[in-house]
Amino acid sequence: MFKLIVNAIDLHRGSSISHDFDAKPAPLTSPLQKTFLTDFQSFSENLYVFRAQDFDLQLTCEMTLELKEALTCSPEEGDEGEYLMPILSCNFPRIDTRRFNEKVCWDEYLQGMLMVQFQLKVLEQLFLFCEEKGAVNLMLTFNETNLDYLEIFQRFIISEEQVTIAEDELTIVGIPTHVENYDAVVDFMDDLDKNLYQTMWRDQKVNPAFRNYLIEHSLLVR
Repeated sequence: MFKLIVNAIDLHRGSSISHDFDAKPAPLTSPLQKTFLTDFQSFSENLYVFRAQDFDLQLTCEMTLELKEALTCSPEEGDEGEYLMPILSCNFPRIDTRRFNEKVCWDEYLQGMLMVQFQLKVLEQLFLFCEEKGAVNLMLTFNETNLDYLEIFQRFIISEEQVTIAEDELTIVGIPTHVENYDAVVDFMDDLDKNLYQTMWRDQKVNPAFRNYLIEHSLLVR
């Protein structure tokens, strides 16, 4: 069963959350925060299946997660040694976008921005899982069919290598899961969300796809 993540960004920010309960809510809230569902299913002590879905945008992502130990640089500042430390490894899947594209009227800007938001929400949940399991690095594997996904993760990675397995060209990237990198992911999501809705509000009079999207998600004051 999926579990509903309600405003998942704020729930997990820790010290960066504002506790001013009298503050008015932001006028715009991303639909992804309201409709994003996740589920982690355990098959063994070190093997899990992770599923993420936005049931409104019709985006679904499923991957197998493996916890293992690998030689990794210590996250402690000034420590340059390598140690056997827990990491989380997974193959990033290709996301089916056919129904999603119909939902956003095939508008290229909405397609790109909402897909990036979905990918970052997936990354955020993987970070939280790594924190729970004590994994210091997240190792993501991409193949030729989804290599374009890698662009949005570039600002967070510390290592990248290309390998060939059974004639498949794979790219494996390492992403540290410390709190500073997590905060950077959350801040980046907030910036993208703000830019998306500023653009839609500014251009909704000349772009029917923007206006339809704002109306459908009750974000347009009429």
